[in-house]
Amino acid sequence: MPSFTISQKPLAKHLSTCSQISQKKSDVEFFAYTKLSLSKDSLRVAAMNNNTFYHAHIPIDNLDENLDSPIDFAIKTELLNGAVNLLLDETLGVDFDISKNTFTLQGSKGKHTLRIDPEMIKEYKDVVAISKPQAKILLSSEALSMALTAATIAVGQPKSTYDAKFLNVCLTVKPDIAQLFVVATDRYRISKTVIDANYQEIGEKVENGSKQNFLFLPKGLQILNQMKENGEEMQVSFHDEIGIFVVGGVTLVLKYGEGDYPEYERIIPQSFTCKFETEAKELLAGLRQVYLSARSNLANKTVNAEILPKENKIILSAETEDGNKSESTLALKNYEGIEDSWKQAFNADYLMDYLNVLQTEELVWEANPGKPSVLSPMGQKEKQLYLVSGLK
Repeated sequence: MPSFTISQKPLAKHLSTCSQISQKKSDVEFFAYTKLSLSKDSLRVAAMNNNTFYHAHIPIDNLDENLDSPIDFAIKTELLNGAVNLLLDETLGVDFDISKNTFTLQGSKGKHTLRIDPEMIKEYKDVVAISKPQAKILLSSEALSMALTAATIAVGQPKSTYDAKFLNVCLTVKPDIAQLFVVATDRYRISKTVIDANYQEIGEKVENGSKQNFLFLPKGLQILNQMKENGEEMQVSFHDEIGIFVVGGVTLVLKYGEGDYPEYERIIPQSFTCKFETEAKELLAGLRQVYLSARSNLANKTVNAEILPKENKIILSAETEDGNKSESTLALKNYEGIEDSWKQAFNADYLMDYLNVLQTEELVWEANPGKPSVLSPMGQKEKQLYLVSGLK
């Protein structure tokens, strides 16, 4: 009966991720279980569903038996996650009784004995790559996390998007310039972030240009976004049907979607008739002022942005159908372009979504009045931009 101790926080963290993957109701019964593998120095937890496989190694201490090989077993994810989160001690004691098929978690004020399903482990198969990678790269896990956060705001929503490709985030490999593009669009806006990447392997399809875009659903990428480690590089590899992401002893495998992605580079304007700068926090505060009225326009949360170059100011306004009106005035900085004032309507949510994830204090706004505008962090447009369509 092996016994050992384990830190509660990392165990709770990884089981929380497993609970996001495990399915309470599924035709595949073991999708509701977490697989645990006990070895001499770690406890490995793993969970999977049709599109996702996740596993992480958690260090253990004070193991009272010598193990020649790992012991594998399975427990229902919902029960295991719940038990660990109820025990708030820094360190938990664990007793594993093979003869009774029990797994006991002990804290200072609580104890939970959970049943192990000996048959379920026979059904559990780890997901592994069976093909050579089309691309294998190293990149900053923090940079990828920031890129995914920006992409998530622009990806299509199932209730309003009927073309499947717009429901995905696109990762575009660019080995010739040592970069990875992270892109999302719902047809009304585009988020594009560029990450520096060290390409270690390049497959035939990537090399000849027949495969550059890999499409992933946001739900799986939300888990990936949680895997960032300060200062650590992440290994990313794209194989046939799956992408594999590895950092800090954690592995995530995601199936990617089939189909083509829009040629987004053709949609992004390359020249503009107007350009100005503004404080990101000030713009966000101004939008919140007018949102009081804009939110009443249920269809598109319309806010009007009036640019007054000669007065060096921006006036934001929103009006409801029954006559309520909100207005806010902001400073216009370093304006370049046509001298006449101009006005354009936008969906307030679209602008606020980007400002809430922007990492810089100032932003650059480039526009061709009446057409989509491009917002970007000050001095960093080559790394990130956000295209937002105006409203008619």
